Amino acid sequence: MGKDNGVKGRLKEALYGDAVGASFNEDGVLAGGCGLGMVSRSQYCSHIEGVHPPFFGGSNRNGCFGHSLIGTFLCLCVPGNDRKDLCGLNNVHGGAGWTSSNGEEQTLFQRVWTGIEQKCKEHNTTGHVGDLESAVNNIKEETKRNKISGGNNGYYLGSGTAGATCSNTSPQHGCVTYAPTGNGDTPHIPWADKILEAINISKTHQKASSIKSPQTDHHHEDQDDSSDEASEGETDDHEEEGEEDESTQNHDHQNPATPPRSKRKRRSIQKNTEQPAESLKAILHHDDGSFLPQPFWLLSAVVI
Repeated sequence: MGKDNGVKGRLKEALYGDAVGASFNEDGVLAGGCGLGMVSRSQYCSHIEGVHPPFFGGSNRNGCFGHSLIGTFLCLCVPGNDRKDLCGLNNVHGGAGWTSSNGEEQTLFQRVWTGIEQKCKEHNTTGHVGDLESAVNNIKEETKRNKISGGNNGYYLGSGTAGATCSNTSPQHGCVTYAPTGNGDTPHIPWADKILEAINISKTHQKASSIKSPQTDHHHEDQDDSSDEASEGETDDHEEEGEEDESTQNHDHQNPATPPRSKRKRRSIQKNTEQPAESLKAILHHDDGSFLPQPFWLLSAVVI
C-alpha cells in the first residue's frame, strides 16, 4: 500500500474520480466516461434513473460526476442553456454547451475548472487537516438537509428542484444529486467519504508516530549519555596513555624486564540510524514536494 497507507490515493480519487464514476485529468478534462453512451447533463449529475435513460445501450450509472469533487463542481458551475454565470466565474462558456459532437464540452470543463482553481487559490493558504474535516462534515450536513421531494429518494447540492433532474435548463436546475445510504437517512457522497477516510488514516498514522517518538527520543538520550561517557573515557584514556608512555619509559630505564600496562579498550557506540516516521505534512505532499491541489478551499466553494 505504500508508506502513506493509501492517503494519497484516496485524496486523488476524491478529487479526480475513480473507475466507478467519471475520472478527470488535473486540468479538468474528462478522462474516463461513465459508460452512459450519448449523454446529457442530467445523466452525469443526477443519480435518478429514468429521468433521462441512457442512449444507445449505455449503462445506468447515472450521477457518475457526483463521485468526484471535480465532477461535483462541473455539475454546479458549468453554465446551462440560459448561459447564466455560475459560481462567480463570469463568462467561461465561450458558446460551448454541455454536450457536443466535436468535443467542445471538454474545453468548457477545462475553463470552468481553471476558473475554480484560480478563485480557490486566492486564499493563499492550505488550512489545517481539522479545517478540512469540518468542511467535509458541514457539506455532508448541508446535503442531508436538501432532501429530494416529488417521489424520488436522495439528496442534492446546489439549486435543487422537486424532481432534482439537474438539467440546468433553468437556473433552478443547476445541481448534483446523491443516492441515500443503506439506511436511507443520509446521502452517500463518495468523494466526501474518501477524504474522511484519508483523514482518519492520517490521524492514526500521526498518533502512532507520536507514541513512537518519545521512545526514540529516550533511546537517543541514552545514547547521548553513553556517547558523553565514551568521550570522557576516551579523554581519560588519552591522558592515561600519556602517563603510561612516561611510565613505560621510566620502567624501561629502571627495569627493562617489567612489562608496561596494557591499554584499555575503547568502547564504540553504534549510532541509531532509524528515521522518525514521516509527518502528516509529508503524507499530503507529492513526491516532488508540491502540495496536492488544495481540497479545503475547493470544498468551501461547494457551498457558495
